[in-house]
Amino acid sequence: MGLTSGMASFDPVKDGLRIMRAQRDLRFPHPITGAPGQIVGGFCQISTVGAGGVGTRVMERWPDDFAS
Repeated sequence: MGLTSGMASFDPVKDGLRIMRAQRDLRFPHPITGAPGQIVGGFCQISTVGAGGVGTRVMERWPDDFAS
C-alpha cells in the first residue's frame, strides 16, 4: 500500500502546519454559550517514528488566553 495521487507529495511539516493554521483560523459556536471560539490552540506538535527512533517537536506555539 502506498500514497496515491497528490498525497505522494504531502510534507507533514510544511503542509501539516499550514492545515493546522487554517483550522485555527476557523471559529465555531461554543456548545453551551454559543460564543464563537477556536477549536485548535496551544501548539502544533509533530511526532516521527523511524528505524532510528522516535522523536517529537513543537512546530509552532500560539499565545492562547482562555481566561478572557
